[in-house]
Amino acid sequence: MIKFILIVGFILNFLAYGNLYSTLVFFVFFYFSRFTSKLFVKSKDHNDPNITTWLFSLVYLFSAVSEILFNNIGSSAMPPDALRFYQYASDPNWDINDFGTEYISGFETESLIGLKEDFIAILIWNKLYKLVSYFGIPEGRYIGTSINTVFLAWTSSIGLSIIRSIEYLNNKKTKDFYKLLYCSNGLFWMYGAIHLRESIILFCVSILLKVWVNWINKKSFFNLIIVGIISIIYYLSAEYLRGGYSYITFAFIFSFLLVNIIENFINKKVYKYQLITYTLIVVAFVLAFNSIGTLYESFSGVFDTYYKVSLAESNSGSLGMVLLNLPIPLRSIGSIFYLLIMPIPIWGGQEYTFSLYFFFKGCFALFNYLTIPILILIIKDNLNNYKNLNNVQLFLFFSFVLSLLIIGLTTLDQRHSGNFSLIYILLLCFFKMDSRSKIVEYKSLLKYVLIGVYLLYFAYMTYRFRSIFVILSFSILPLASLYVSRKKIN
Repeated sequence: MIKFILIVGFILNFLAYGNLYSTLVFFVFFYFSRFTSKLFVKSKDHNDPNITTWLFSLVYLFSAVSEILFNNIGSSAMPPDALRFYQYASDPNWDINDFGTEYISGFETESLIGLKEDFIAILIWNKLYKLVSYFGIPEGRYIGTSINTVFLAWTSSIGLSIIRSIEYLNNKKTKDFYKLLYCSNGLFWMYGAIHLRESIILFCVSILLKVWVNWINKKSFFNLIIVGIISIIYYLSAEYLRGGYSYITFAFIFSFLLVNIIENFINKKVYKYQLITYTLIVVAFVLAFNSIGTLYESFSGVFDTYYKVSLAESNSGSLGMVLLNLPIPLRSIGSIFYLLIMPIPIWGGQEYTFSLYFFFKGCFALFNYLTIPILILIIKDNLNNYKNLNNVQLFLFFSFVLSLLIIGLTTLDQRHSGNFSLIYILLLCFFKMDSRSKIVEYKSLLKYVLIGVYLLYFAYMTYRFRSIFVILSFSILPLASLYVSRKKIN
């Protein structure tokens, strides 16, 4: 299968660029990622080459499709920020001193964080664009997408190292399941194939996640110091990745607190390290009390900024617009489900012309439909065996929910929720489909999830368009399924 993807990718890359430079650059970065992955994990825990091979093969193919669409359709084939990122990344005159607030059409300059929140990604791209051009290779989006795929490969290595650090997960079946989940995530295809900053953000979040999991696995003074240092570095630099992402640090801290509180409740005991942790947090809260107002104003500013952006990007009458106008408590809950099930696969974003960007989002929605039943089964198993809860699993669950909550309050774009997909994938790896009863239960839940999603889409499309044609279009699938099932019975 990989050979077929590479052959098709080679043909499409040649059609897209008219030369072999994209192929050369991809293969150079492929071997570079294979070698450098050893920097993030121990040599014996080196990432299985299958993940890197699959990632680069898929991105090699999809990036060529993206370029062909751009050449034939124009700028509408890509999201506007991908064009802007490429402009800055490939600009030989761009300098580190140039970053600042950028004007975004339709808004006052002061209202939105512009280049500042993209600074780290653009800096990395720009320096590597200059390095590649030094060897006489012409600039092209394939340089940026190759760089993005390197970060995806590094992140996969970090995720695999986390799995190997957890005894319950450290087995071949779980590792194979992890590889399948990682390589079939539609948003990861997008992060590699389109010139976006997301793969770099994903990598930074994965480093933060890794040190927190290490601390939970082993409560040593060294791990505590590392958690503190990396968390502070991330908090100070996150605003240069994307506005509002510094608050992910608090999501991780709060998740850790919830895990410990639950552990105290179950064991009816407070351990020494927990007492020290609680004391430090109280002291930090007291010392930072005067800054809480400033922090709240900062978050409110980010919330208002992305609220305006979301309003500008949402279509009138869309489900996203309905959520935006709900009170914050309802929006918080609704946004979590919205980020998991939207957009409508194949349909969403494809009204006027084919969009690879929305195709990836639709694939991500399908990915979620297939995995939500696993998440439900994990929650069910934990409730039934609450006395044997795994602290890392609990931490992953709380941090994933809180991260989605932050995305839902700042923006309703599924693309951003994918920045935390590694957390979700690792959480799913705790489920073991090792018996027939679990397989039957999964299939039963999957059926109900698909029916529920379908009914939601049907109700929404009927309300929005109020068209007989739409109602009939959405009725074809269940009627055809009913016909086939009855035919099999007969």
